[in-house]
Amino acid sequence: MINKSPGRIYRYAAAAAVVWTLIVATSFVWNVYSEHKLTEDLARNSALATFEKDHAFRLWATSHGGVYVEVKEGTKPNPYLSVPDRDIITPSGKRLTLMNPAYMMRQIMEQYAGLYGIIGKITSLKPLRPENAPDEWEENALKSFESGVKEVFEFTVLYDKPYLRFMRPMITQKGCLKCHSHQGYKEGQIRGGIGVYVPMEPYRVIEKRALTAIALSHTSFWLIGIAVMVIVAMRGRERQIERARAEENVRKSEEKLRSITASLGEGVYVLDDRGRLVFMNPEAERLLGWTEKELSGSVVHDIIHDHKSDVNGIPDKECRVLSVLSSGAACRNENDMFIRKDGAVFPVAYTTTPIMEDGKVAGVVTVFSDITLRKAYEEQMKRSMLEKETLLKEIHHRVKNNMQVITSILSLQAKLIRDEAMAEIFRESQARIKSMAMVHERLYRAENLSKIGFAEYVRSLVFDIVRSYAVNSDRVKLKIDIAEGTELNVDTAIPCGLIINELTSNSFKHAFRSGREGTLKISFCKNEDSEYILTVSDDGAGFPKDIDFSDTSSLGLRLVNMLTKQLGGRIEMADVPKGTEFKVRFGAD
Repeated sequence: MINKSPGRIYRYAAAAAVVWTLIVATSFVWNVYSEHKLTEDLARNSALATFEKDHAFRLWATSHGGVYVEVKEGTKPNPYLSVPDRDIITPSGKRLTLMNPAYMMRQIMEQYAGLYGIIGKITSLKPLRPENAPDEWEENALKSFESGVKEVFEFTVLYDKPYLRFMRPMITQKGCLKCHSHQGYKEGQIRGGIGVYVPMEPYRVIEKRALTAIALSHTSFWLIGIAVMVIVAMRGRERQIERARAEENVRKSEEKLRSITASLGEGVYVLDDRGRLVFMNPEAERLLGWTEKELSGSVVHDIIHDHKSDVNGIPDKECRVLSVLSSGAACRNENDMFIRKDGAVFPVAYTTTPIMEDGKVAGVVTVFSDITLRKAYEEQMKRSMLEKETLLKEIHHRVKNNMQVITSILSLQAKLIRDEAMAEIFRESQARIKSMAMVHERLYRAENLSKIGFAEYVRSLVFDIVRSYAVNSDRVKLKIDIAEGTELNVDTAIPCGLIINELTSNSFKHAFRSGREGTLKISFCKNEDSEYILTVSDDGAGFPKDIDFSDTSSLGLRLVNMLTKQLGGRIEMADVPKGTEFKVRFGAD
């Protein structure tokens, strides 16, 4: 049953959503504050720039003692200025009046306010002109200057609109004493203040746009974050369901595995990547005497395998089961020893296979069986085979002895025969029987009773024929080309030996008569078609042209043809320029 409740995933997602909301809200508040602060800083910088401009104009005008301008409607003589030559007439008849710095600055400020909306004002606690009298905020600012304050500003509402009010002290210059010395001011004293009133409405419009963008971006980020969390939560829930389904499948698989392994006639146990037991089937419990519960979590090697027949412990590095954990390669052991719970040691054969997860060995599965009965049967079979081998050797020995008896009888009989042709027949029969006896002699002396070394057999056979015919080795050379290690079974070796006996005897009798010299060659090999080729050749007198070797009255050649058919092969006589060459071909099988 798969649990479909959201569980901890949705709770984590909700907590993450709360944390994300707090982060976005904190960022939004900080950005709003920063934008508001930036707006105020911009307005203050604008006020400071305007102040410095006005202050620069005032210093310039003060250093020149004022400026003469033509008297017009907007520039009438200053009634508060009582200095000599305030009003003059030029030679051309123009009437000029002297504008002192304060008068000049007031007109510049009024014109600047009309153009850009930034209001400027010169004020003092002791103004000459009543219009320059300070209001309450300006009065407080002027008083603070006398206590050492360098500048004063505030954001307020003037004329029903938001403004930044900014003021710095106005220091008495030497040129100022011309008009204000009677008020008791001295050079360097604070005579008043220069104020700048910046309208905040344009800045607030820009700030509002920025705040709207900040709100939209933070809202977007918040929604994206929430959407991601929802997706992650849904994916997490899907994975939770998949994991629960996988766990359910694993549980069912384990139950199925237990059901299957419970019916097996072999022991099965599973180890984790540290060699600790995680599973054992009932047959393994029966064979070992331990229950799965007793061995669960234990290093099995130390309990059931740390033993040798000589009672010396098996080191971990020599344990073939544990080696699979490090190598990842499956292994098969046909002869090992396990220990039962009661301490009894019994022989086992086992196969250990790695359990791979993500390309790494996560554990191993070992399937083992008790081979006590099999080993007993093998021992019985070994004894039986040894007895049979002994018996078979004795048979070969007796056959060889009987053939030697027959050979001896034929030899004695041949000596009593006066007809040379009949005596030759007896000698040939004696040679044939002797070639077969040699095979049994070699099988009797060999460890392998099914095959004999063919090269050594042929050499012994041919040398015996040479002695039989009293062939001079200086006159007739022998060349035997058979690879060492070539082995043939009895059913093949005996016919081949008889064929070599007949063809070699014919060469000595007919090819090298009357003291003729030459070479006799015997070779045996296997070609690419897995076919044996037996070759007997000489460079003697040659085979008579008028005789068909496959249809002749010669007992020897008839025997060669018959033996070739027995081998399932074919014989051919090669057309050579000198001498005779026979090739016998037959299957290697």
